[in-house]
Amino acid sequence: MKRSIIAAGAITVLIGLVAAGCGPASSGTAGNGPNGGDQAAKTAAKNPCELMSTAELATIVAKVDKLSPAPAITQTGPVGEFQGRECTFSYPKAELVTDTAEVSVTAWRGLAYYTPDATGGFTAVPGIGDAAHQQSSMFMFRKGDDVFLVTVIGDANLEVLRPEIAKLIASKL
Repeated sequence: MKRSIIAAGAITVLIGLVAAGCGPASSGTAGNGPNGGDQAAKTAAKNPCELMSTAELATIVAKVDKLSPAPAITQTGPVGEFQGRECTFSYPKAELVTDTAEVSVTAWRGLAYYTPDATGGFTAVPGIGDAAHQQSSMFMFRKGDDVFLVTVIGDANLEVLRPEIAKLIASKL
């Protein structure tokens, strides 16, 4: 008799949790719980491949590198990267031994990932997102809780390319 009452009580609690959007049914996947997909969107890193097209990057590269026509851009990703998402773009660049330059954009969700103040060596860059910083090898910016890292390898104009890419992405958030 006691077991029946305890089992009935446990089932009632479980049904109440599921109905309230708690417990197993609120994992944040689309369609689960009352806010299902909304919760996943609030906690997941943005997909950087969706925030910048190959055509948009080609336009930026052509403008900065003074190229005509714009280079053909190849995109790879997104892939998981240190609890975030990374998208990589590559384009021909004759000035290199490898003949290829690469742009990488990594996105995270959460202010804990914005680390220029903690790691040092960064210079503040005004006018991009809520905060932006750069150093010799990378450019970080954030807008709200969205944090991005932009790297450019193999293009002599990387100091100009990185903030231009960041401005484009920030304009879409």
